[in-house]
Amino acid sequence: MTYVAMAGRLVVLQVVEGPAYARLAADQRERVIEFAARRGAILDRDGQALAVSVDMKTIYADPYFVESPRRTAAELAPVLGDHADAGELAAKLTEKTRYVYLARQIPAEVADRVEALDLPGIYSETEPKRFYPGGRLASHVIGFVDVDGKGLAGVELQYQQVLEGLPGRMTIEQDPQGRPLPQADSSYQEPRQGRELFLTIDKELQYFTEATLAEAAKAYDASGGSAVVMRPSSGEILAMANVPDFDPNDAGG
Repeated sequence: MTYVAMAGRLVVLQVVEGPAYARLAADQRERVIEFAARRGAILDRDGQALAVSVDMKTIYADPYFVESPRRTAAELAPVLGDHADAGELAAKLTEKTRYVYLARQIPAEVADRVEALDLPGIYSETEPKRFYPGGRLASHVIGFVDVDGKGLAGVELQYQQVLEGLPGRMTIEQDPQGRPLPQADSSYQEPRQGRELFLTIDKELQYFTEATLAEAAKAYDASGGSAVVMRPSSGEILAMANVPDFDPNDAGG
């Protein structure tokens, strides 16, 4: 009876539950890393830029190739300065992964100094960062994004699916303990850029409206205020101002 029971269980494992265990093993073996696509620009009615994505440099590591995490962190920290902490760097360089961010969206000259160190396992790549040329202009309308380029407010949030594009993907294989398999196959899919978004806002009229509103708020010692300029024939919003405002270049973190 014991033999029959064992044989029956073997059949269940191989025939009935086998595919499920195979899928589970595959899920545990593969790790997917996503890369943000270049976000579509936000433009005024005449095509003038209100929000664009600019190329910055990001420093990352493949801990598998880092020879000495502590020494590497000690060499990197002075170069990265305010962009990274030595203790945090050392911890990241010991993670069981093939890809870990060390410093994101930093100036190219800083990345050049990192590359000059020629440290094993330390690399740089180009990453888009959101930039608002007008600073505070139409800040409440446009909104802002986080460091990953996800909309958090305004039309950046409302039209997230239009602007974000399609992220790239890299698949790597790892062992059951999460350690990367150096000889394993990996795949990479390029990100696809997001679409441009045209607003009915007139950039020059927006400047004028905001300046006029700010003067009025100051003259009447008001803590806040709003102004809207609309085209009656079509209902288009040509300008929309609010005080106080903010600089979206600093709002998303």
